[in-house]
Amino acid sequence: MLSEEDAAAIINAIGAINRIDFKKGGKDAGIQKNVNLHMLRYSYANHLLESGTGLRHRQVLLGHNSPKTTKVDTHVSRQELGKIISPFCKLNINHKKEKK
Repeated sequence: MLSEEDAAAIINAIGAINRIDFKKGGKDAGIQKNVNLHMLRYSYANHLLESGTGLRHRQVLLGHNSPKTTKVDTHVSRQELGKIISPFCKLNINHKKEKK
């Protein structure tokens, strides 16, 4: 996945986007990865997901006819998983048994 900065650097380096110019823009921007337009689209979809954009909005922004297609592109970010607090952690449980 491209970082937002890498994607912006490529687009700034080339102005308009086509497959050949995008690859050249990646090199001109000093990015070592072999970049392609699908990588930009995948990165865009992931950045939308990580920023909390809902499924329906991502569907429209990505031009998908079906939410099923958008769900296929959805990958879970490890960074976002680390922010989730289990409901069990919120419980106030006393683990000591009382003696009668």
